[in-house]
Amino acid sequence: MQMEFGKAFKEKYFNLDPEAVFCNHGSFGAVPKSVQQYRIELLEEVNRHPDSWFRRNSVRNLTAVAAKISQFVGCDEEDAVLVDNATTGISILLHSLKLAPSDRILITSHTYAAVKKAANECGAIVHELDIEAKVSSKESVVGMYRQALSVHNDVKLAIVDHVTSPSAMLLPLAEIVEACRENDVMILVDGAHSPGHIPLDLKALDPDFFVGNLHKWLFCTRGCAVMYVKKVHQDRITPVVVSHNHYEPFQKRFPDGSTRDYTQLCCASKGLEFFEQCGGFECITPYNVKLLKWATDHLIKQWKTQGSPFPEELQAPFMSLVMLPPKKEYLPPSEASANRMMSDLFSQFNVQSVVQYIFGNLWCRLSVQNYNCKEDFERLAEAVLAL
Repeated sequence: MQMEFGKAFKEKYFNLDPEAVFCNHGSFGAVPKSVQQYRIELLEEVNRHPDSWFRRNSVRNLTAVAAKISQFVGCDEEDAVLVDNATTGISILLHSLKLAPSDRILITSHTYAAVKKAANECGAIVHELDIEAKVSSKESVVGMYRQALSVHNDVKLAIVDHVTSPSAMLLPLAEIVEACRENDVMILVDGAHSPGHIPLDLKALDPDFFVGNLHKWLFCTRGCAVMYVKKVHQDRITPVVVSHNHYEPFQKRFPDGSTRDYTQLCCASKGLEFFEQCGGFECITPYNVKLLKWATDHLIKQWKTQGSPFPEELQAPFMSLVMLPPKKEYLPPSEASANRMMSDLFSQFNVQSVVQYIFGNLWCRLSVQNYNCKEDFERLAEAVLAL
C-alpha cells in the first residue's frame, strides 16, 4: 500500500518542528525517525564493546552498506566508498590528483562556493565558465563547454554539477561527459543533489569521479555521501588524513581508519530502506514534481514575479527558483540582503527557505520533499509579503 505523503506523513515519520515551515529540504535533508533510532542502536553497540566495533563490526557494516549504495547509483561495488559529504569527497579527489600549476580546472559560475574554494586551493589554474540566465537549451550549455574546451587545451579536469546548488539547474550531464571525453578531460561530477533526486547509472554515464550526498534526498543521517572512482584512477586516490589504512586497496582506505564515529555512514542502508518504503522514484517523483509545479505557480501569482529563467529541460525535478518581489528593506539586491531576508523569514515567521542573490536579483530557491504540502508554500508566500 502506497504511503500518503504530506503533513500527516511528516508528523508520523519525522521529528521536524510542527510549528516550523520547511521549504529547504535540499540544504540539510530530513532524517526519518526510524533512521535516527537505528543510529542510536549502533551507538549503543559501539559503547557496549568498542573493541568489537572498531576491529570487526564497523568494517563489516560499512562494506555491506557500500555494496547497497553502489547498486543504487549503478556502479560496481569495488568502485564506490562512503565519505562524510560531497565537499569532503571533492577535496579528497583534488588533493589526490596533484594537478600541476600549468593544468587547468574547468568549473562554472554556478559551481558550489565551497567547491570553488577547493579548486582554487589545489594549485592549478581555475577557469570559470559563465552560464548566464539566458541559456535557451541543453544544446546551448553543451556548446559552451565545447567552446571552452576547444579554446583551453590545457584543461585536465572539469568539475560538473549535476544539479546546481544556487540556481537549481539540471545540467545535461551525459552530453557534457561526452564532450569532455572527446577532449581527453577528466570529469568529476558534483552530484551533491543527485542520489534520491535523480535516478543514476554511473556505469552508463562513465565519469572519472562522482560524489553524491546521501543525507539530502535519500533520507540518510547527515554526514553521509558516496564517492565513485573509476578503476583506472583508484591507485591515486587516498584520504586526506594519513592513517592505518593508507596503503590498503582503494575500498579499504575509506574511511581513513582513525578512531571516530562512523555510525552515520552505517545508517545509509536504513535511509535507502525508507526511500524504498516510500515507493522509491516511482511514487516520490510524481508527488514532488506536482507539488513543486503548484508551489512555483502559486508564488509567482502571489508575488507577481517570475519563475526560473531556465527552460524546463534545464530545471531540477524537486527544486526551482522564483524571483522575490522587491522590498525596500532588502534593496539593493546583494548577498548581504539575501542573507538578511532569509534570516528575517525564520526569526519573524518560522519559515525556512533559501534566498539567493543571482543574476542581479533576489530569488527564492524552493525544495520539495514528500513531507511538504501546499500549506507550507502558502505560508512562505504570506511571510515574504508581510516582511
